[in-house]
Amino acid sequence: MASGAEDESKREPSGLDSTTAQELKKHAAAHLWPHWARERTDGRGDLRIITRGEGCWVFDEAGRKYLDVRAGGVCAVHCGHGRQEIAQAVYDQIMRLAFFKEDGFAHAPAIQLAHAIAQIAPPGLSRVFLTSTGTEAVETTLKLARQYWRIRLGHGRKMKILAREGAYHGATYGAMSATGMQWRRELFEPLVPGFVHIKKPACHSCQCDKSTRVGMACIRDFEQAVEAEDHETVAAIICDPIMVAGGVIIPPAPYYRALRDLCDEKEILLIFDEVISGFGRTGEWFAGSHWGVVPDMIACAKGVSSGYIPLGAAIVQERLYAAFADDRNPLGGFRHGYTYGGHPVACAAGLANLEILRRERLVERAKAMGSMLLQGLESLRDIPLVRDIRGVGLLVGVEVGESPTGGAGGTKQTAALGQRISEALLRRGVICRVPSNVLAICPPLIITEEEVTFAIGAVREALIEVGTGN
Repeated sequence: MASGAEDESKREPSGLDSTTAQELKKHAAAHLWPHWARERTDGRGDLRIITRGEGCWVFDEAGRKYLDVRAGGVCAVHCGHGRQEIAQAVYDQIMRLAFFKEDGFAHAPAIQLAHAIAQIAPPGLSRVFLTSTGTEAVETTLKLARQYWRIRLGHGRKMKILAREGAYHGATYGAMSATGMQWRRELFEPLVPGFVHIKKPACHSCQCDKSTRVGMACIRDFEQAVEAEDHETVAAIICDPIMVAGGVIIPPAPYYRALRDLCDEKEILLIFDEVISGFGRTGEWFAGSHWGVVPDMIACAKGVSSGYIPLGAAIVQERLYAAFADDRNPLGGFRHGYTYGGHPVACAAGLANLEILRRERLVERAKAMGSMLLQGLESLRDIPLVRDIRGVGLLVGVEVGESPTGGAGGTKQTAALGQRISEALLRRGVICRVPSNVLAICPPLIITEEEVTFAIGAVREALIEVGTGN
């Protein structure tokens, strides 16, 4: 068995004595309502309290260590836990200016961060609207698209948003309406009107010709939807270049070029949701670069600050900004904002993080370590549970299923399988929540070869254990 969390010899001082740990668990059961909890924290004793992080690892209240290959929900520690540079930048900014927001004013960290993001963004995306989260960034792009066409056309008829089934875009009402996962939406209906969902490009199981646009059913679905909805009513298409929540789905090479051409032809804005894939995770600053496609807007977050402080952004083409800045615009500026968007302390953390990513060449490292990870995981294809392995950079998915055709994401049977795999990994000292039938392996960009090897070994053992029942 791979060395891991249940090995007593691997335990380290946690900073919590047993009395304090039990008291915290008691308070959690009584008062804490976790986000996205599928069951209550009811004091059964299985709650783990993470007390500290170091590099790619986190430690719980009992001193057990875990390799976090989900990187805190594909968010934190692009550059690893415990970076003194970020802590110092945050401290310095708090002592200099903790918070300020007022019309007609700005502060240096927001200006500097907007400039830094614009320098690494795809060509033409030069305007940066700062937010606190990825959901806020997505919400910003959706509202911006609708107001943009009102300015351009003088009416609100061009307001529909096309999105994809299986995609996750956020939890606020607009972002949730774009989300194509019914179980996340059904309890909160009615949702925001004007959202239409298209089949996802599940190319690993599709038999169409992937070498050319001709015959690609996933593009025909978009074309037919645009025609059916009337392109003069469609404001934007939003998609995540690599569908992580949808199963780490990677479309064929011509897909995004065809989508870009469709948007140009029909005057539709193209939005890339790079909340997960942005800032180096795939071996490029932004995942859209793998296909040489430049969207009109990018929603991003997570990796911009390595999760040290909540931070996100909508990056926008200059020509879109110009419509709002035009003095002849009768609708005024963008009627949208957030109290904490562009918070000076968050911006300081983001600046320090981006400097680390550049200085340590972590984008290039993600490409190299991702290649090693993907190659190593290919050895798992002999395990009966494994249906497919795919990924780009340090964004890799292992699809599993107990039937010959694989599990169906979202079913109770698939959820139970994912839970068993998650628990088997946890026993081996690896955190990788498996909510459906795909293990999304997305470790920090600083992961070492030794840690990659450890992760691969743990995944192999966990899949064999779950598959054989031993």
